[in-house]
Amino acid sequence: MIKRSESDWKSLFEAHDRSGLSAAAFCREQQLCPKYFSLRKKQLNYHGWSKAVLVKPYKKAMKKPSSFIPAVVPPALNQRITITTGPVTLKLPVSVDAHWLIEVIHGLR
Repeated sequence: MIKRSESDWKSLFEAHDRSGLSAAAFCREQQLCPKYFSLRKKQLNYHGWSKAVLVKPYKKAMKKPSSFIPAVVPPALNQRITITTGPVTLKLPVSVDAHWLIEVIHGLR
């Protein structure tokens, strides 16, 4: 088993994001255990999708090789998420960390 640093794991997660492959396919290609890959991703709280929206092909359509090219679509600069509860209105950028947002919403209940 190879001992990897936190930065090694983050590099692997970024490579996975860029690859356009499913986690299972990426792990097969990199000779990684998919369950451990997923566990380390959760432990290191890595959310590459919060930086950009990754467009990936629908899994069932991937039965045969395709010419699909993954695209990184940055969020529009003026897009906002608006949350209103009672007299309080929050306006947040779409790039806000999803886990943080979930905690805020739970706190508003």
